[in-house]
Amino acid sequence: MKLSKEDIIKLAKENYKYIISIVALVVVIIVLATCTSNSSKNTEKTTGDIVAVENQENISANKNDNAFKQDAYPEVNELVNKYFSAAAAGDIETLKTIIWPFDENQQNLISQLSQYIESYNNISCYTKIGPVKDSYFVSVYHDTKFVDIETLAPGVTTLYIHRDETSGALYIDNRPQEELEPEVIAFNQDYIHAEDVVELKNSVDAKAQEVLAADEKLKSFVEGTYQQIYVNFYAAIQKANEQTQAEQNADTPADTPEQNAETPANGATTVYATDMVNIRKEPDTNAEIIGMTDFGSSYTLVENMADGWTKIDMDGAIGYIKSEFLSETSPDSNAQGNGETAGNNGSIAAGDSIYLLTTVNVRVAADENSEKLGVAYEGETIKVVTADENGWTKINWNGKEGYVKTEFLK
Repeated sequence: MKLSKEDIIKLAKENYKYIISIVALVVVIIVLATCTSNSSKNTEKTTGDIVAVENQENISANKNDNAFKQDAYPEVNELVNKYFSAAAAGDIETLKTIIWPFDENQQNLISQLSQYIESYNNISCYTKIGPVKDSYFVSVYHDTKFVDIETLAPGVTTLYIHRDETSGALYIDNRPQEELEPEVIAFNQDYIHAEDVVELKNSVDAKAQEVLAADEKLKSFVEGTYQQIYVNFYAAIQKANEQTQAEQNADTPADTPEQNAETPANGATTVYATDMVNIRKEPDTNAEIIGMTDFGSSYTLVENMADGWTKIDMDGAIGYIKSEFLSETSPDSNAQGNGETAGNNGSIAAGDSIYLLTTVNVRVAADENSEKLGVAYEGETIKVVTADENGWTKINWNGKEGYVKTEFLK
């Protein structure tokens, strides 16, 4: 079954509960984004907005105390190189010693990928100090050499690396989101939106577009065999999740008001997240973070509060989300029903609300050399003011009017 980029991203978001990726789980989204969204049109090299990956050592860093440091931590680099060497070889036993936890689905994925991957080359670690002691967030640049394909495929894999208190050795911390410390979840949100992280990702996206356009054999492999491996991976997770839920439903009697006074009865209102935001333990922006929404994720409404918060039930646990980020209408249903979400059709009209499927620069004028107003991130929603004019679209973003390249809205 051939799936679109959006289908695969949705399948991944619904069924993969890890905020940090191993086995280049992010890479496949990057590569597929370039080959599926540009396969039927000419790609324009946007050198004004994207830094060429050949100049990756010049990637600009955020002007703060925790900007990227390239290949600055030998112990981190040693672990990363060990990981990619073992992954390319399908050496599961070695990977078990440096990744924790490491489930069967992930092991199967690596084993399948290793049949097609000859080596990972030109590995470079862009590292930031993590939020807890002896931890690191690492964006790893690498070029993948596939078997019988000469062109190297660029990619970025993000790893959360931690030091084991007992052995003192570094390892790849692969815990699911619900098991991570709140400060790690919050740090990850800041990390993926940081300017230097976004710039590195965009530079690799641009390079991927170039190599896929230049090598039909690589493009065909990525769109076919490589894509299907990931589809099967996420489908296996989905099946396991459904089976687990079915078993829990069979073993757990229906709640009564006496058993769970805060959980609404059947027929209660369902609300949907319109953005990726924090779920808090109390209705306060300083309260403990107990989870995070995905775009379109659904929750049971418990109470609309007067102070701008909504009390929700998420599988029996009570949490609070700012009301402005919730809707009683599914964003996915809206997109499919009225065509207002980018990626569902190719037309853009004034007044359309568009859910961004990639991170883009917003500029003051319709010119790549114009001053940058800011960065609109993947998952945000913007409103079209003036439709496509000479390759640019005027938008309203966070109350400001600016311009983005139209190609990133289709």
